Amino acid sequence: MAPLALTRRMENPPPLGVRNINAPEMVGAVEFGVFISTFLLGTIVAQGYTYFSQQYNKKDSRVLKALIWFLLALEFGHSLSSMATVYYFTVTIADQPVKPGNCYALCLTVIHNALITAVVQTFYVDRCRRLGDGSAPKFFIGVVGWGLTMANMAFGLWVGYEAWLDVPAPNAYNLQLQWGWLISVRLGLQALIDVLIAGCMCFYLKKSEKDLGKDKFKSMSKLLNRLVVWTIETGLATSVTSVVVLVCFQTMKFNYIWIGVYLSLAKFYSISLLASLNARSRYRTKYNGMHALLTASPANSKLRFGSSETSLPSARSSRRFTVASSVSRSTRAPMRRLTINS
Repeated sequence: MAPLALTRRMENPPPLGVRNINAPEMVGAVEFGVFISTFLLGTIVAQGYTYFSQQYNKKDSRVLKALIWFLLALEFGHSLSSMATVYYFTVTIADQPVKPGNCYALCLTVIHNALITAVVQTFYVDRCRRLGDGSAPKFFIGVVGWGLTMANMAFGLWVGYEAWLDVPAPNAYNLQLQWGWLISVRLGLQALIDVLIAGCMCFYLKKSEKDLGKDKFKSMSKLLNRLVVWTIETGLATSVTSVVVLVCFQTMKFNYIWIGVYLSLAKFYSISLLASLNARSRYRTKYNGMHALLTASPANSKLRFGSSETSLPSARSSRRFTVASSVSRSTRAPMRRLTINS
């Protein structure tokens, strides 16, 4: 005997143009998305192992380490929910003549995605705030950035809540038809935040290069340029994926191609965060030789590698990597102290 929800779907067939749930654009898209997401989970596990095994990262604060553990736990929950979604569509309801278009496991992936995105974007907003000059810009960046991040998380949890309530609905595409505007706002806001974060970090990094003196310290200028490129690449990876999901949703609401892409979105956020933290030691080793060249005179500017002031090593100067530079007496340009996050 078919469940009540499936009986209602038989009595209330979906609108014209909706494809069968067994079509490649439906379950096939979800399976492919879960396959890519699981593959990316292996990359995240490798990045997490690298983070906790590197000697440099062991000096990070307990708050940052707890944040990474929480992020890894969310990623495992996201992957398990994705796998449960495939099992539900391909095994649990395989013999049902009319199949539902939603399940509770799929709703959990939406909730996990909202939390993962919030964790990573909160981290990067804090990095932008620390790069700011003066208390006013830092306050403005923190309020606007964290405000948008919390709004984005609220929209994501709202979508997950409505999706959970939508599971027993007779129309398999009720969520897309009734709450399509909410899904679009959430994806658009998510991409906007990524672009703003990348733009803010690039602005302050290029400003640091200008203050440092491009002609005087070409090696340090090269480092800053690489950090700018890295910031743009990580920001584009997440923002472009969000835009792709949004475009697929707007143009193909009655298939699950957009869900297949959406399942991999959270993984890109975690990879960008872990990769940026692990890259600090590489930049530190590569540019450590410049220290002797840039400390010939009392320093007016300092460039320091670390995830944050709280995650830097202890106060002993021997445990810190500091690149100090000074300008000539004839060109005493004001320099400033900056914490750079790769």
